[in-house]
Amino acid sequence: MLSFLRTVTPRTVTAHQNPVSYEDGRAYQHFHSPAQQYMVTDLMPATTAKHGRSYFNPPLHFHMYQTEDFEVISGVGKWWLDGETILARKGDKVHIPMNAFHRFENASEDGEGLVVSFRLDKQDWEMEERFFRNFFGYLEDAKKAGQEPSIFQIMLFLYSVRAPPVLPGVGQKSTFLGRQLSWFVMAATGVVIGQWLLGYQVSYPEYYNPEGQKKTM
Repeated sequence: MLSFLRTVTPRTVTAHQNPVSYEDGRAYQHFHSPAQQYMVTDLMPATTAKHGRSYFNPPLHFHMYQTEDFEVISGVGKWWLDGETILARKGDKVHIPMNAFHRFENASEDGEGLVVSFRLDKQDWEMEERFFRNFFGYLEDAKKAGQEPSIFQIMLFLYSVRAPPVLPGVGQKSTFLGRQLSWFVMAATGVVIGQWLLGYQVSYPEYYNPEGQKKTM
């Protein structure tokens, strides 16, 4: 193991928090009980000259084994779905088929936050919460430390939920070849290099502790 080459990022204890606040309070994630319609509600800040682009805006990616459903609670969101653009406002719903290339962002022109609830079909509630808490907790701590997030850690997190980021150059629309190439790079980068060689982990107790989580209605 080459863990001595790994960038050390100080971790903030957020496992007990629900909602979890990020980016100086401009963003949050609120996790719900499995009895509820949606798993989580996000507040995604707008892109502004002062704060720049939020890390809550995901890159183009796809879900290998799940569909995904969004509902806009407030604000305006823009989704890119297999090369098509969808603008959604309060009350609108967006469905993402399995393996579809997609991403979304806050489309506000006046700085309003985008509040969106979502769930994944066939989801493992604990697996998804573990991923989101670790993923955004790590990005927040890397930002606070003035570090560039490790691509090896990011890919390992994404591998844990089988959600490969789409490789540049394979296009905006899902294809078998594009998916296979994206999966291979994610697995090689995140698991072989990130986990096996560098010693990154799928989860950290500072971010996710199932004994101390609080779910709300």
